[in-house]
Amino acid sequence: MRKRSTGKDNVPSAASDAPPNKNSFQRNEILQSAAALFAQKGFGATKLHEVAGAVGLSRTAFYYYFPSKDELLTALVEESTFTLQRRLTDVAQRTDIAPPDMLRTIVADYGGWILNHPTEFRFVSRTENELPPAMAATHNRAKRQLLDSFIGVVRQGIDQGYFKVADARIAALSVIGMCNWSAWWFRPTGALSAAEVSGTLVEYAMRMVQAETRPRSKRERVRMEVESLRESIARLEGLLASES
Repeated sequence: MRKRSTGKDNVPSAASDAPPNKNSFQRNEILQSAAALFAQKGFGATKLHEVAGAVGLSRTAFYYYFPSKDELLTALVEESTFTLQRRLTDVAQRTDIAPPDMLRTIVADYGGWILNHPTEFRFVSRTENELPPAMAATHNRAKRQLLDSFIGVVRQGIDQGYFKVADARIAALSVIGMCNWSAWWFRPTGALSAAEVSGTLVEYAMRMVQAETRPRSKRERVRMEVESLRESIARLEGLLASES
């Protein structure tokens, strides 16, 4: 029977020393546990053996996945920013689907990932200002590209007559903010599942842009713009009348 180690950086002997399978489930479990510990104790104060112990791995097995704490941090940032950005960019560049379907897809993908990885998302959001300079620059660039993907889809919808919003950037930021905030209020044990909440986020996003099932003709778009201008003029006249 193997003796339990008493070294402060060793994990209990109950942790597995078997050569691990580098599967995505185990990797995700490590990232979730690491994000929770980093958020609780701080990145600098958390030791790798603590993360290993939280997922039942020996240090040897754990190092097979992440040889250092910096690599663990890099993986957390990559998962929450770079991987999502690449996936959304791929969708936004497709030419075989209409803007409403593109928006549904990227909101479901983005919001769904956050709902299923809230701990990782919150950790990266809270520590992004403390990232090493090179990583911070890459992280910020990926965030801008992600925003550009949303803006591009909304702008396409406006140009093709599917969406009725005045500013594509504001609409995109509103949709992203709605999805981001779910990382703080969503509870897996709540009345709604992550899939159900993701579906609701998609529905609200489509309402934000006033999506149509078919594109409006140029004549319809001009008529609606004229109506919008008339409404704006009426509001301004009302303000002037109230001040006179």
